[in-house]
Amino acid sequence: MVDMSRYNKLRINPDRYNYDLATNLPLRRTFWRIADKTVLFDNKTYCILAIDIENFHLINKWYGRETGDELLIEIGEALKSIDAGYGTISGYMGGDNFCVIFEENDDVINLIRKRISGIVNGYRGHDITRAYYGAYKTADKDITTGEMCDYAYGALEIAKQRPDKDIFWYDDSMAREQEAEAKLMPEICSAMDNGEFTFYLQPKCILQTGKIIGSEALVRWISPEKGFISPGQFIPLLEKNGFINKLDVYIWDKVCQTIRRWLDEGRTVLPISINVSRADIYSMDVVRILKGMIEKYNISTEYIEIEITESVYVENGSVIKDTEKAFKNAGFKILIDDFGSGYSSLNMLKDIDADVLKLDMKFLDLNPENNDKGVSIITAVLDMARQLDIPAIAEGIETDEQLKLLEILGCEYAQGYYYYRPMPISDYEKLVDDKDNVADKLIILKTRKNDKSYLKEITDYFWKIADVDLDTGAYHFIRRTDEPDYVMTPRPKTIAEYADRYIKYGVIHPDDVSLYKEAINLGRIKKQLDEGKERGTYQIRYNMDGTYKWYVFEVTKPTNYSEDNRRVLFTWKEADYQAGAREDAMDIIYNTFIKILRADFLHDRYEPIKSTQEDIIRDAGLSGSIKEYIDKYIDMGVVHPEDAVAYRDFTNPDKVLEHFRNNKKSLRLRFRRLLDGEYKWMEMVVSKSKDYSDEIPVFIFYLREVRYIYEDTIVPETGGDEKEFAEDIWHTSEYNFVIDLTTDTVLRTSGISEWERETGAGKDTFSSCIAYLTDGFICDEYKSVYKNFMDRHRLINEFNQGRQSQTLDYRRMFKGEPVWMRIIMFLYKDKKTGDICAREIVSNINDAKKQEMELWAQAAKEQ
Repeated sequence: MVDMSRYNKLRINPDRYNYDLATNLPLRRTFWRIADKTVLFDNKTYCILAIDIENFHLINKWYGRETGDELLIEIGEALKSIDAGYGTISGYMGGDNFCVIFEENDDVINLIRKRISGIVNGYRGHDITRAYYGAYKTADKDITTGEMCDYAYGALEIAKQRPDKDIFWYDDSMAREQEAEAKLMPEICSAMDNGEFTFYLQPKCILQTGKIIGSEALVRWISPEKGFISPGQFIPLLEKNGFINKLDVYIWDKVCQTIRRWLDEGRTVLPISINVSRADIYSMDVVRILKGMIEKYNISTEYIEIEITESVYVENGSVIKDTEKAFKNAGFKILIDDFGSGYSSLNMLKDIDADVLKLDMKFLDLNPENNDKGVSIITAVLDMARQLDIPAIAEGIETDEQLKLLEILGCEYAQGYYYYRPMPISDYEKLVDDKDNVADKLIILKTRKNDKSYLKEITDYFWKIADVDLDTGAYHFIRRTDEPDYVMTPRPKTIAEYADRYIKYGVIHPDDVSLYKEAINLGRIKKQLDEGKERGTYQIRYNMDGTYKWYVFEVTKPTNYSEDNRRVLFTWKEADYQAGAREDAMDIIYNTFIKILRADFLHDRYEPIKSTQEDIIRDAGLSGSIKEYIDKYIDMGVVHPEDAVAYRDFTNPDKVLEHFRNNKKSLRLRFRRLLDGEYKWMEMVVSKSKDYSDEIPVFIFYLREVRYIYEDTIVPETGGDEKEFAEDIWHTSEYNFVIDLTTDTVLRTSGISEWERETGAGKDTFSSCIAYLTDGFICDEYKSVYKNFMDRHRLINEFNQGRQSQTLDYRRMFKGEPVWMRIIMFLYKDKKTGDICAREIVSNINDAKKQEMELWAQAAKEQ
């Protein structure tokens, strides 16, 4: 999240450090301070209203941050209007949160709700956005605004859980709940010290025989005074207060201690799985802690299995992956708990290295109304597991019906009340001491097929894959991307309902709706299949991340299709829209460089890819020799006499070859040469061609005019032929993003997140970000140069005069050090909006700068 306080200093308002730039409302602490001056010295009763916009992040995602800011500005203006008319005090709390404080008045409350909900609810025609309110009325005259906000936000959280109402008042029941929690926490801490926490064990079994293969440790609190205390009473509180880690470590230690005792007593020892939460992984080194316990009690890792919920894996963070790898390297088995609940599971499996899946039956309520859906999900998950040779445990088995279904579907292992409830350690010991209750073999772990490569090929290629029954419309996804809950909750029962939901929420481009309806019409598909057409292909635009992109939607007849099995595959894959982007980039690059040569050093030959009319005339009569070309351009005075030595040295084939034998970086030189009858500054870049080999060294020479120069500069890293250059110049930069110069907006692209993280900039207008960067990052000697170069009015004027690129070298602070950086601005007009835009590419040229300075120094000595 961007630190808004960094941007407040850009405000024109004299109190700019304390007010939000977009809404012009006081920020949190300023709001508290202003309100306290009224509330603490007034005997009247005050109310505070906390406001939250549900699904605000989706507005940013769908329409861009600028639209999200417009919504915040509109809310800010509404609240300021109410402040002016009714004496309320409004503040911006950050994100999508606001607070308003006022004398108790129901009319004011209703007015605020009416105005704000009128703006937010159904914003841009979507039902997903909604305003929620948490309210608190002063009962204690000494209470501060900050404390009132806390109470109001507590009520707001409850309001968001009750879709029937949009407002909830903090009341005595909440106070009692908080008081009870305050009393319970010391009791929990004391219970840990007194050994009141223990664990029960719930056996895992072979599904068909019920014989035990291991167990899961589940925490229990048995109080001497209160008896058995349900985990539901204390676990949420511990999670809320950050104490759950302490309890988890306590239970892990008890489990290891118990296993050690069993080994010493000669008892039967089966693996015990322990639960490791997201909070555990992110707050402590869980692998180191568990390895320490294994060493402390001198037990094998085969006795401890690690259960991690699927929801943790869905985050797909590097911390989770590193932890998984460390567990595997240490010898622990990993079980994915609640597998299937996230229903993004096939896509996830290609990236993880789990040993066992646990399918939780509570997500598959097999009642008559949704039996088909439950069976489809179970079937799909078990099929996935079989394809990858991963054992699956069905967790939560309670009925004969569930058991029979799983047996038919080929599930091998189970856990649940149907077999055993969680039991005290002593009862479990008696159970497994009877050898008849224990399986001869534990879960057999097989080598996963082909290192998941065949699955990865499928999931990498397709965006989504669905298996569809043409007769009923029933479907299940074999491969599915993450989709917003509001789009697919509740889950559509048929593929037609699924498609209608996409149309309703604007996922399908309006111009493609009729084609989309035609494409998924099951009657039409059956008719085409009957006529022998086995595949239908359609190009349709989808919006899943704020912009419409082209996707190829196909209906395919599988090999096992028959009258008795009328099922087809729906597949989606992203169209090669990047090819168009590359072509656009190539247009920019091709128009930027005045000359491009391909040079074969082995045969001393060159061929022009692009050239100026002047150079075409100059080159007439040349044999195509590289050496002859260089000599002629120096002898004719095309290269400025003062730069001739440096130019000859730079283009020396032996030196070029020597450089690229040990270095992948492109060679670069700034020099002067004739263009349109006068000497102008040019930049030459030499990069390896895609045809390059040690035997036949082929290079590409690029030449561009530098139209905007303050210092000796160097172009960014490149490589390969002109297409390589078009791609590399974008992808090898430190930062890269797009600016709408007409609207003064920084557009979100692949490179902007790193820029925000490094600089703290990235919100508000382009001009305000430049002011912030100039003030805080640009070295003093380049502040005025940088500010002038980045002036959007100047850039627009440059474009209007026919210039498509702008370049600047400068020094700035980068990762704590002053370094040479280079900006290249590619200017263009957006085809859809007509706005003047710029692709800004910022590269670190510190090393290249040293190389060029050394070259100039050498040239100076030789003159």
